[in-house]
Amino acid sequence: MKKIESLGHEISHHYEDIDLVDWKNKKISYEDLIDLAYIFFYNNLKYLRENFNNSRICMHGNLKSRYNNKIIWKKYNYYEFGILDEPYYDLDYSEFAYFTYTGRRWNGAKDEVDSKIC
Repeated sequence: MKKIESLGHEISHHYEDIDLVDWKNKKISYEDLIDLAYIFFYNNLKYLRENFNNSRICMHGNLKSRYNNKIIWKKYNYYEFGILDEPYYDLDYSEFAYFTYTGRRWNGAKDEVDSKIC
């Protein structure tokens, strides 16, 4: 990752802390789930920033999760960490073509490479 950064790329934080907390604590309340996920997010971001320059984040999804990892931002604000953007909230996808490389359904389209404007 240091080599990638040395080539001029940013190492961003792809978070899935809601999933990680939920997977370990199935009986936790929704409110506590968000609070614990926020602590996980903070600690992971802190570790990343101790080793790399970082100013961007992006939610990771999990097809088998019962929650969307973005729910953490219903209570907390990622801008407080100096985050410049989170693509699911801060990019205007009417200005971009999205191409999936996973074969999954990010935007509800068919399970294939999709050049449709999101």
